[in-house]
Amino acid sequence: MFFVISQYFNYLEGYFLVNKMINIVFLIIFVILEIIGVVGFVVKLREFLRVLGYKGRTRAQVVAVSEDTVQVGKNQTETYYSPIITFRANNVLYRKTYTYISEPAKQRIGSLIPIRYDIKDPTKFAPEKMTMLFAQLFGFLFMCVGLIIVFSSIIQ
Repeated sequence: MFFVISQYFNYLEGYFLVNKMINIVFLIIFVILEIIGVVGFVVKLREFLRVLGYKGRTRAQVVAVSEDTVQVGKNQTETYYSPIITFRANNVLYRKTYTYISEPAKQRIGSLIPIRYDIKDPTKFAPEKMTMLFAQLFGFLFMCVGLIIVFSSIIQ
């Protein structure tokens, strides 16, 4: 497998050395994508750190599913689903629309979702798991490797 990957990079390196203009265009595209990736990662990281500050933990129950239909073309619509959840915090029952949107509905009525909430203001809550941060970190690292490959081919 390593041999196949190294052959692929040798092919890419030879291809990139053919024309410096193509290298510069690829570098500009990678830099733009890198900036977009960094901004997305920073936004997710800030959200992750904000949620870590929520000290309250409970399980919210899906009691209903909200359905929103959006017009995407002349004769075409798309339907998105958001679960409506209830949870108890500070002996008060809260009923909120969960900001998670899916197509089709992924949460079933009656299912439990682990959440964190702000003890001072339980209307501020977020899911316990924030796996998207790790997916974006992986994408960010992958883009860094791509940027290094493109940049190193220009220097040679």
